[in-house]
Amino acid sequence: MFHLLDQMRRRQGHLLDSLGLGPETTPSRIVLAEPGFRLRAYGGEGAPAVLVVPAPIKRHYIWDLEPGVSVVRRLAGAGFPTYLVEWLEQPAGTPSGGLAEQAGHLLDRAVAAVEADSGRPRPVLAGHSLGGTLAAIFTASRPGRVRGLVLLEAPLRFGPEAGALAPLVAASPVPPASPLPMATRRDRC
Repeated sequence: MFHLLDQMRRRQGHLLDSLGLGPETTPSRIVLAEPGFRLRAYGGEGAPAVLVVPAPIKRHYIWDLEPGVSVVRRLAGAGFPTYLVEWLEQPAGTPSGGLAEQAGHLLDRAVAAVEADSGRPRPVLAGHSLGGTLAAIFTASRPGRVRGLVLLEAPLRFGPEAGALAPLVAASPVPPASPLPMATRRDRC
């Protein structure tokens, strides 16, 4: 049943796109492309690089729907070299593993690509929802790889009351990590 609902939702999206009612995304260039993953670059100079991590169950352009409300456009316009993860469907035959482990490998390569493309070490990761959870797991397991972490509505504590994501995260093996220092509003990148 969920498959049929998803097909219907996708058809509605394609219809809206064909009528010119799709998202008005900011021009970007692809700096990394791998099976199941693309990394888009939007420009910006002078500040630390920002790597935006959307939820893998949402389209990347949720951060870039139209010019007036585009997070990537505002970040790049404020001088931050801005990069956005675009999750793609995993090709058939992809080895299965924990979601956090797979995302960690992809984010590791994305961070390296951001560093190489921007010339700036240790980007700031910004994630929303499950993308924020994955960014937090990545940061906790590799604290020296990022400059900072911004989370928006990212569930970080999973127990029996956490709903549908609890079993998914619990099944993802995560290596122990050292605690991160807590940032305050005064802390700047």
